[in-house]
Amino acid sequence: MRAIQINFDFVAPKIHIKGADFWSCNGLHVLTEPYGIEPTGWFQVHRPEDIVKERPEHQEWLISHHEFPIWTHPETVGKAVIGEYAIPAAVSLPMTELDALWTWPFEVGYGSTFSYQIAMAIHMGYDMIDIRDVKLTDVRERAIEVPNFLLWVGEAHKRGIDVILSQELSHPFKYGQAERLTDLPGWLPLQVVNDMFPGWSYETRRLFDLYKRNVSEWEVKRAERYNEAQKRRIQPVRIPLLDNS
Repeated sequence: MRAIQINFDFVAPKIHIKGADFWSCNGLHVLTEPYGIEPTGWFQVHRPEDIVKERPEHQEWLISHHEFPIWTHPETVGKAVIGEYAIPAAVSLPMTELDALWTWPFEVGYGSTFSYQIAMAIHMGYDMIDIRDVKLTDVRERAIEVPNFLLWVGEAHKRGIDVILSQELSHPFKYGQAERLTDLPGWLPLQVVNDMFPGWSYETRRLFDLYKRNVSEWEVKRAERYNEAQKRRIQPVRIPLLDNS
């Protein structure tokens, strides 16, 4: 059985299924590297003009050598994205093949990086997709990203792929038959969304209250983890864009 784990627990990163491949995205390598988690693939699907706005440590990581592919949009591959440097590990997402996987009777879409990852997992023939650590918690994510993400989960399920979802995304809620959560501020839109996931709302409030109280400490620890990881890594080999003219 071929299994892929997408994303990880930010507090205690680990691979849940022994032997599973591992993907994550964007600048989250600063949290996985200190734990020795080796990815088999990475995703950076943002436009070049947005990549240059990323944190400096992520930009440095992107232009370093990696043994795994960093899947990006075709316009990013082989082009100078960060200064004069290209992303040497960049590999184009096979968008024609991914789009063809969509069987819903409306136009294909990708609401988040996780949607691309589910599509790629289907395309690459995985038997199990472990997304228990995918946490789409803020209002924008729930309103825009979660619906499309779950449609892609449906595409995997329709093909007989085992999918491990988080409790937040798989809560068996029955509207009108469960207690409404009326103690949260802001009836719209937060309350409406939290009414759909009762277990999620309590966890979300707890985690975000903790985050707000410790945001400065979090940033310090994140920087420390990155610096420690840098000490253990081989110095990056920067590959400038070749002039083929």
